[in-house]
Amino acid sequence: MDITNLRKFKELLTAVSEINGVEAPWSYILVSNDKISLNQGLSLCDLQSFDYLMVIGEYKWKCGSFVNTSAKLLGMFDKNLNLIDKFPISELMNVIGLDFTKYRNSYYNEYKPILLISNSDGEIIRLETEESWWTTDFPKLFEQAFEMAKNKQEN
Repeated sequence: MDITNLRKFKELLTAVSEINGVEAPWSYILVSNDKISLNQGLSLCDLQSFDYLMVIGEYKWKCGSFVNTSAKLLGMFDKNLNLIDKFPISELMNVIGLDFTKYRNSYYNEYKPILLISNSDGEIIRLETEESWWTTDFPKLFEQAFEMAKNKQEN
């Protein structure tokens, strides 16, 4: 990995975090082939073991006199830490982002991920899971996406 790209990556995340009221990047989703992992930080080893990276931050927002916190996608990157707007999960489907909504037990804070996929017809598919725990939601969402992509290729 080129150290210049690592510096640019850090500077970009710092700037995007500041603009969005994010104190620091919070979680990293590393995607490699049909496997994903959710990390709270990045090691040098991690930087060599992914094809695509999604960075999620936590931001604070006001609702009246209350301050709430929610998750926000800060960016998606390729293995060289270049900013990208999508990445393939098959020849016919791409991951184009993440949205977040509330879990059943939350009234304001939005942490439940929704994986956004575009297919070859230009349709945007919003994948959700019934899970209720951050660390299990992402693997389940990507399992659904990989399975959907596999089925679409077979048809």
